[in-house]
Amino acid sequence: MALEALGVHPASTLFTANVVIWVEGPTELFFYRHWLVPRLTEKKLIEGFHYTFMQYGGALISYLSVADEAQFGSTFDLLSMCRHPVIIVDSDLRSAPDDADPATFLKVGAQRIKKEIDELNDGRSKAGLFLWTAGREVENFLPVSAIWAAVSSLWSGYEKHQVALQKKTLEFDQYASYHEALWDHFLATGVAEIDKKNPAKALPIGRSVWGGANKVEMMRAALNAEGLCEADLMWDCSATLDDIQDFILSKCPID
Repeated sequence: MALEALGVHPASTLFTANVVIWVEGPTELFFYRHWLVPRLTEKKLIEGFHYTFMQYGGALISYLSVADEAQFGSTFDLLSMCRHPVIIVDSDLRSAPDDADPATFLKVGAQRIKKEIDELNDGRSKAGLFLWTAGREVENFLPVSAIWAAVSSLWSGYEKHQVALQKKTLEFDQYASYHEALWDHFLATGVAEIDKKNPAKALPIGRSVWGGANKVEMMRAALNAEGLCEADLMWDCSATLDDIQDFILSKCPID
């Protein structure tokens, strides 16, 4: 049941799908499935047959940065699992890069995977696709309104403090961490409580609900924000979705 909720169908996933979209974890999986499945369904492409989603896990891609050649081949040989992989990574940028070359800002593990995709494409033109987020993480594609919708949905105390929280605009830019931005905003608007372990320190209220440890539920709630549509997404996310859709369509011709 859990796998099906994530869009993973073990009986057919890797054995029939022509394209596998590899994402870091469940947060990214929920986001990309939410926007891509309706697009591809409209093009008469079937999830689990023409394409599917899989998770590589952030810890795993980080591990690749210290793996030797033998470990690398046996640990993450995704290119042997499918002919046409799409790999999407978080840029993890904290500010705008000085150079457009991803080799200057992507983490070593992500660079390693990009190199593999480049080599794959040298052998078979346009066989794979490697993408990274325009912002720090996938959450940066969400508009501020969706972040607030998630907070209000998950935190029962939101309504009580809504007026105070809305007195100041939430600063959530392209390279910010959403939960760090919320932390700062709650403190700036005085929606805080005393840290019992350190009475001189203030802590944002509700942080255990909307904090970094609850990213998956925050994403699910944000995607369910009333009226949220693709046009609301930030940092040219639609262009990224276009790239993925076009790649899948090129590998999955429909009669």
